[in-house]
Amino acid sequence: MGCRACEEVCPAGAIDHKDIVSPKDSARRTMIHYSDTCIFCGQCEAACIADHEGIKLSNEWELSFFDRKREGTESIDKELLLCEICGSAVACRAHLQWIAERLGELIYSSPTLYLSRLQEIGVIDDNILSILKDQGRSDRAKILCASCRRETTLSP
Repeated sequence: MGCRACEEVCPAGAIDHKDIVSPKDSARRTMIHYSDTCIFCGQCEAACIADHEGIKLSNEWELSFFDRKREGTESIDKELLLCEICGSAVACRAHLQWIAERLGELIYSSPTLYLSRLQEIGVIDDNILSILKDQGRSDRAKILCASCRRETTLSP
């Protein structure tokens, strides 16, 4: 899902991520599993927030390979949403969708969740955002990181 819960609990440091933001491609987060350093403790599966659908350990694995840099890793890419003010990573779209599904109507209390949900179903477009800019406080109707959300909320 790209939430990095597995990375936080891995005692061997076998899970890492790279946030890739390039002008020509959409932003993405690459989650990397280093199978050569993994101790197969199961902490990643236990900490997985996706009801154990994200990470599943199995008895089928093979650790023999010739090139550690290329074959000793597994990776997946997830779409990454960026703060519309500072450009820093907010969260993966899949993670925000997962949160929105569990919160239901409570997503209306979080502009970031609400806007990502509207984008997902194809309701929001540039016309809606331009109307909000004319009414003032358009900074409230953006996908923002926690720092920028705090700044725009507390500023007069």
